[in-house]
Amino acid sequence: MHTTEIEIKFKKITGFYPNPMQIDMFQRLLKYDIGLLLKSPTGSGKTEAVIAPSLIKEYRLFMIYPATSLIDDQAKRLKNILQKLSERNKEYSLIVDTGAISERTVFRNGDALPPGKRHLYKADLILTTLDKFLYRFFGYGEPKKSYIFPFRIHNVLKKTLFCFDEAHSYDGVAFTNFAKLIRSLYEVDLNLVVMTATMPESYLKSLDFLEVVEYSTGNNYSELEVFYPKEFPDRTIQYIKLEGSNDNETYEKALISQISTLIEKEYSSSKKIIATLESVKNAANLYTSLENKFKNIFLYHGRLPNERRRFVYDEIKKREENKEGYLLITTSAIEVGCDLDSHLLITELCNPEQLIQRTGRCNRKGNIPNARVIVVGDKIRDYIRTIPIEKEEEYKNWLLENTLFNSTELANFISKDPLFDYRIEIMFDMLYEYVYESVIENKPLHDKGLVITRSWEPSVTLTTNAKSPYNLENAITVPITRFVEYNKDKDLDLECKILTINNGQITGLEKGYYCAYFKDIFVEIPRERYDLKLGYVDIPKVFHRKGRYGYKIIVGTSETVGKLTLWYIEPEVDIK
Repeated sequence: MHTTEIEIKFKKITGFYPNPMQIDMFQRLLKYDIGLLLKSPTGSGKTEAVIAPSLIKEYRLFMIYPATSLIDDQAKRLKNILQKLSERNKEYSLIVDTGAISERTVFRNGDALPPGKRHLYKADLILTTLDKFLYRFFGYGEPKKSYIFPFRIHNVLKKTLFCFDEAHSYDGVAFTNFAKLIRSLYEVDLNLVVMTATMPESYLKSLDFLEVVEYSTGNNYSELEVFYPKEFPDRTIQYIKLEGSNDNETYEKALISQISTLIEKEYSSSKKIIATLESVKNAANLYTSLENKFKNIFLYHGRLPNERRRFVYDEIKKREENKEGYLLITTSAIEVGCDLDSHLLITELCNPEQLIQRTGRCNRKGNIPNARVIVVGDKIRDYIRTIPIEKEEEYKNWLLENTLFNSTELANFISKDPLFDYRIEIMFDMLYEYVYESVIENKPLHDKGLVITRSWEPSVTLTTNAKSPYNLENAITVPITRFVEYNKDKDLDLECKILTINNGQITGLEKGYYCAYFKDIFVEIPRERYDLKLGYVDIPKVFHRKGRYGYKIIVGTSETVGKLTLWYIEPEVDIK
């Protein structure tokens, strides 16, 4: 297809002309046997580069994301595209399939029809998460319908393209599953595109069977810069160290105080400011201290229920569309895939790959004069650290010595290596053999209904009212260890109820010894302890750590409420 024809067709779908990367991808996706890894900067239009040619060639397109929050943003954009296209007397359909939502919307004659629950992967566009896709991939779900999903993944009349966006976001167990899934699709000649902005070279080696389309460096990157002439392309960067804060409590107070001081100095009602901290507690404390001082202040983090997160994000997007200012206090929950464009980013010191991602939300379009990034702190928290301590000093020195943000130079400090969990690889292979190759001896594993998608650590649903499994008030999922009190002398939170599902109803989890993987566990907290704006800042401690027995971690309640004991597999092992 000629470039001019591509430009015209692309614009009819997206509303704008394609850049060089999008034209290149369009031409590649017109071919058969697609196996591509697209490396292109944040904000360069990777999503449209896949959606436009897929709709024109009438592919069934899967867009698979690492987090539900990314789908919320994309669904709105894609609904607008499909609704507009349907005005041309053609019907389109969109499926959103996540843990919380499973619906199919049909667009006909410019109207969106009421969504339906049943979909069975029959649609033009399918938005889903890696977790949910793996669940479908291995045939879990309703007993009578579950195997339709594996069949329709591999065998359909309509040509299918699988697109995995934000691929750099996966780590540990999730990356093991991701890499195994990509290879399994590739080996049976299914078409796929993997997209990333900042995936380290060590991770790319695991996907070396894919053809790399490189637009993040070199001549292709220069072409993108020429196509998007930016009036104000630069962002300045400033690093503020926190000296003399050795103990944790003093450091946390100094961190919040410094960021608060910066916000008070920089705030204006027309300025868009994002302040990012690593802990929910610090973010909530900062928000609380500033809430009554400024208008248009918002809090966004991973322990807000989906409804609240969507509300906050929609409010911020409205303000951006109306060219109005805001102050967003957030955690890393906002940094991947969210299309925000701030004047100022203030962030706690973090890993270089995180800093690159976060900075993508500052002067994203290059039209903001005097855009700035301010990094605050003296240490990267151990629980997020990917950069070695000895390399961290070089990284901090670079931040001190440079005044202009440079993602290429910062990328040299990225030190992440993929950690493949052999247990996940074995489990993936056994499930695959049973579902797709009829290896019957693997059936007992499949019958257990267990898919470890992100961690060996089970999740617990925290809610203010567990009316039924399908009607949970202010529900979030939290790793079970957040509910564990490691000090045996401290009392557990007896105001909270520990619940499970019995015969389709939520009831109390009776005393006994259970495997945590095979129980749907809910913790119900009194509603008066929940704050709509703050979300769940402190997770209630309802279990004590009882110890370790072989590969099992044992947790349980106190004797005063009956002996309830749960076990799960030790997440950290020596993995290759």
